[in-house]
Order: sequence, then C-alpha cells, then structure tokens
Amino acid sequence: MPALAPVRQHHKFSVAEYLSLAEVGLLSPRDRVELVDGEILDMPPMGPEHADLLRRLNRLLVLQCDPHWEVSPQCPVVLGNRDALEPDLAVIAARSYGQAHPGAADVQLLIEVSKSSKAYDTEVKLPRYALHGIPQVWIVDVAARSIEVYSDPREDGYRSVRILRGDDQAGAAGISGLKIRVRSLFDD
Repeated sequence: MPALAPVRQHHKFSVAEYLSLAEVGLLSPRDRVELVDGEILDMPPMGPEHADLLRRLNRLLVLQCDPHWEVSPQCPVVLGNRDALEPDLAVIAARSYGQAHPGAADVQLLIEVSKSSKAYDTEVKLPRYALHGIPQVWIVDVAARSIEVYSDPREDGYRSVRILRGDDQAGAAGISGLKIRVRSLFDD
C-alpha cells in the first residue's frame, strides 16, 4: 500500500507578524505584496495606464475632498487581524496615523484602478472590503472606461453596484463636494 503524502500546513500571518517582516528587512519596499486573509500575496504589476489613472484620480481627489478627509495613495489599510491591503487610493479620516495604519473605521472610500488586476481586485480584495464594512469602493476599469461603484457592504459582498460611464459622475456619501466625471479620467 503506497504511503500517504503528508498534509501541508499553511501558516496564516497576523497583521503584526506581517508588519514585523518589513521591520526586520525580510520584506522590502520593492516587494509588491499585501496580506490577505493571513496570506502574503504578490500584487499585480502596475502598467503606465494604471499609473496615469492613479495620478489623475489622486489629483482630483485631493482637490475635491473636504478638510475632514485626506487621500492616501497605495498605503496599507488594516482590516481586522489578518488583512493589510494596499488599495490604489483610500479616502480616510484626516488625523495622524503615526502609531497605526488606518483601519476600516477610518475609511470612507477605497479605489482600485484595474487593468491587468481586475480579477484580483474584484475576486480577492472586494470581498475583504465588504466583509470589513468599507462603505464604498470604486473599481476604475481601464478596459471598459468605467467606474464600478460598490456600496452597502454586507459580510457576503456589496448589495449595491452601479456602473458609471461617459458623462456620469461618481461621488461618495459622506464626502461633500466629491464629483468625478468618468470621461475626465479617460479623455486626454
């Protein structure tokens, strides 16, 4: 009778363990990774179109957000004990985060720019955002030239999804004055 293969165990990292890997130099700033449900996952590479949209969105958000909010580009957001995700942009409460990364209660809006990362953003990250109660997420779909607006989070996903195109304007509840015309992101 053949021997059974040993069962492989996966070590699930806590946020504290994950952050300590960077502190001791096992993860460097060049490592494009994030912690998702306790696993360290590689982030998809960023192409020039993705980077351009990220810069455009960042500029528009900074100009339009009221003083109660600040824009945090590609910085960790800690969601529970097993998630330290790095959205492309986060609109977070304006306060000091010198002692800890922003958490779910600090976030009003997360934005992911998706081209090569669309499946990863919608299948891996979006469910984690909903599970932790992030009020609103935008997926800026480069290929479709649209903004998918997810709101009304539940443990099993977002209840409301709207797809905006062309002259439609994206805004976010709780962020007065924020209006971004979809076309303005894609037209030169």
